[in-house]
Amino acid sequence: MKQRYQNISVREKTLLLGFLLLLTLFWGWSAAGRTVRLLHQSARLNAEEATQELWLGQRARIGTQARHAARHLEPGRTIDATQLFSEVNKQAQGLNFDLGGQRTEQSSQFAVHVVQLTVRKADLAALVGLYDRLEARAPYIGIEQCEFGADRSEAGKLNAGFRVYAIQVQPGGTIKP
Repeated sequence: MKQRYQNISVREKTLLLGFLLLLTLFWGWSAAGRTVRLLHQSARLNAEEATQELWLGQRARIGTQARHAARHLEPGRTIDATQLFSEVNKQAQGLNFDLGGQRTEQSSQFAVHVVQLTVRKADLAALVGLYDRLEARAPYIGIEQCEFGADRSEAGKLNAGFRVYAIQVQPGGTIKP
């Protein structure tokens, strides 16, 4: 192999060296990309681990709060999906709104019903009033998510999205604190 290399011209040696440098550059570029992805994934996993540690560290407090809430929850006052839709519709009267995105998640004890409420072109006072009316029904109705944004077509008006939920004790289910 060494004999063969020595027999080729300087031009061919230069081309061979250039080709090897290009291969090394491509390999290095690929290795650097994999390293960066690995570092990003490691940072994301560390952040997720820290979040889980935080929740696990609060396990006793969360359990105490859940037992306290279960003792004060009256099964007869819990709300089913139809009642949630009706209640949100009633509370949003007078606003330009749409209801949609209904879903239900069930367990052996509870059903959690969720509805998406979108309000368009409302002033801040009306949205705060809606928020207060919905929160007044806690713990049977609550707001899971709330997003506000300025309306581009009308100055001083806001658009808002609320994800409203209701908790229902399953028929035949009992609350186990």
